Amino acid sequence: MKFKDPETGTIFSDLIGVYWLFCRRHSCKNCKFSNARNMKDGCWGFVEKHPAEAAHLMGYEVVDCHPLSNTQQIEKAEKPARAAILDEAKRCVCGQREQDYGKAENNFRLIASLWEPYIRTRCVNDNADVSIQPYDVAMLMALLKIARICSGTGTQDSFVDLAGYAACGGEIAGGKE
Repeated sequence: MKFKDPETGTIFSDLIGVYWLFCRRHSCKNCKFSNARNMKDGCWGFVEKHPAEAAHLMGYEVVDCHPLSNTQQIEKAEKPARAAILDEAKRCVCGQREQDYGKAENNFRLIASLWEPYIRTRCVNDNADVSIQPYDVAMLMALLKIARICSGTGTQDSFVDLAGYAACGGEIAGGKE
């Protein structure tokens, strides 16, 4: 099955990627699936069983029916879903966020300067030498996302953010801005 974004004209053949992008951009609280889906199957269960209806709810047009079963489409689409997560992380850390907040290293340096006195006062002692580097901020933020995922409160957004923090940390640790 192929899906067309009526606003951009972009054609997608990856059901999982379309779903991930939709969930990344929308809150579960006011999700369009809440009235349409069978709650015991969850959102993905609904998308898997009713791909055309799900595409319509997400605002996409179905432009081509694929001869593969939904299961075969999902198995085939597994790699593109990873790519969709990485593409979204790239869009976040290399796009508007950098324009809004400045370079990650500079933003993380500011965060580190705010965390150091807090940690010194609250976690160790006033005389302790606490030195947090910008890449430490990236890794600690990644651990925050991992904790959310492990606790069951993480969303698809948590995986996108985790990839973004890892990329920023890698760039900073490598000395490249």
